[in-house]
Amino acid sequence: MITGADIESEAPVSARLLYNINFNIIPILCNEHTGFRRISVIARPAGTPPRPSEGFVGTGMTCGIDSFHTLLKHTSADMQPEFRLTHLAYLKHGSIFHPGERKKTLPLETFNRETDALYRQNLENARKVADACGLGIVYIESNMDRDIYRGAYGFTAVYRNCALILATQGLWKIYFNSSSGFSLDWYNPSLCTGSADMELTLLPGFSNGTVDFLIGSGDCTRFQKMKDLIDFPLAQKYLDVCWQFEHCGRCGKCYRTLISLEILGALDKFREVFNIDRSRTKDRNDAFAYMLAHRHKAAMEEIWEQSKAKGIHIPSRAYLIWARKRVAEAAVRLRNRICHRL
Repeated sequence: MITGADIESEAPVSARLLYNINFNIIPILCNEHTGFRRISVIARPAGTPPRPSEGFVGTGMTCGIDSFHTLLKHTSADMQPEFRLTHLAYLKHGSIFHPGERKKTLPLETFNRETDALYRQNLENARKVADACGLGIVYIESNMDRDIYRGAYGFTAVYRNCALILATQGLWKIYFNSSSGFSLDWYNPSLCTGSADMELTLLPGFSNGTVDFLIGSGDCTRFQKMKDLIDFPLAQKYLDVCWQFEHCGRCGKCYRTLISLEILGALDKFREVFNIDRSRTKDRNDAFAYMLAHRHKAAMEEIWEQSKAKGIHIPSRAYLIWARKRVAEAAVRLRNRICHRL
């Protein structure tokens, strides 16, 4: 889409998927507004009717807020039977690429070994959640991230999810890709943003007649999902939002989750996940400084508004930390500008 080169597939592609890619997805992503060039995917349409499947109704289980909310909603008694979950999926395709910033300099073999250990740990948690709900679990492992295209996960997450489900499409009837929880104000179909920002465009387009991709909990923002989950025992025990993969309580995702729980008065319900005493004391200033710095971004905007509406006291120390960071960032920008001119 940068060069304008078409893609030719020797393998047949279902007629519906081929149509969706060529006449819906690509034209939206490639036009005079985006700067990308419209291409064509050339392939022989697969025969009809669609191939049969086992009829699984599934969703991915990362134990994050989005996946837990899809689980809660689609196992409830009032959910239509044909959309009630039968299986959870755990996909190994690159979601754990950076196991903590501190480990980026590790030798590749050590890095791979520690990443594999994290995958096994998360798979075990997903299996425990599935067992507790009486659901089956499907584990799908791909070498795509390790051997073909490593990194850029945020830009390609939705594509990877759909690719692994389509690769095992003989199992699935419906697959719910859990919504990122962004409001429509942040909807931005562009190749220059994260793929979750345009899930409303991508997911319907990847349905192929055998498996239908639907958006799980697309009617809820991230804060609304957290509100629904505060009394869900499985979330209280297995919630995993940490960028460091160790419930650190000090990364961006932990900060925004802990602030949400404080607003909702539910911190103590998640003691099995976080060190709540430390979050209330030592880390609270840094958490609110993070919110101040990111309050205009999609993931924090609603949390900021909710904290003001609830009258949450933001300590003066948090403002000081935030101000110092802004001064430091401005100094770095000025230094880079001077070095560039020199």
